[in-house]
Amino acid sequence: MKKFVIPVILAAVLGIGGGITAIMMNRHVEADLPVVTELECGTYYLNGDKNSNLWMEVNPEFLIVKGTDIDNSLKAAIASEFHGLDPDSAPDEDTAAIMQTEFDKCKTLYCTEKAYLVEEFLPVKSKSKIKISRDNTETDIEELKNSDAALIYNYAEKSINTTLFGDFILVK
Repeated sequence: MKKFVIPVILAAVLGIGGGITAIMMNRHVEADLPVVTELECGTYYLNGDKNSNLWMEVNPEFLIVKGTDIDNSLKAAIASEFHGLDPDSAPDEDTAAIMQTEFDKCKTLYCTEKAYLVEEFLPVKSKSKIKISRDNTETDIEELKNSDAALIYNYAEKSINTTLFGDFILVK
């Protein structure tokens, strides 16, 4: 019995020690990385293409998605989310109602001036969260801390990821 207990105890001690060491090393690595809690202001174009029909304007007070034909861009993106539906085809009545509701939500989420808060998210991957108000009711920094809507900011690439459209990249 002693021959069995000693190796088990030794393995447990080594496992715990290894785990603590890994955690401490990870903290050291993360402590050396910069934490970005401010967005670089400017115009972020979809996929970094200045000729894109969509862009995001960011200033210290708010951010907003704009476009040459924002309604059609939204409808096309939503249609592709619905299992690749053609935005020009006529969906059935139920699907059309769902898509209209989604369109209204996305228009409010992306195409209205949004106060924002940047929080640390994954510094190891150069990422922060941009917390925004889903329905544009939270405008105070303290309220935004509790918001469940967020975009991902990759500060190494100077890009903002939106689930619906993809990456908007800062172009100077």
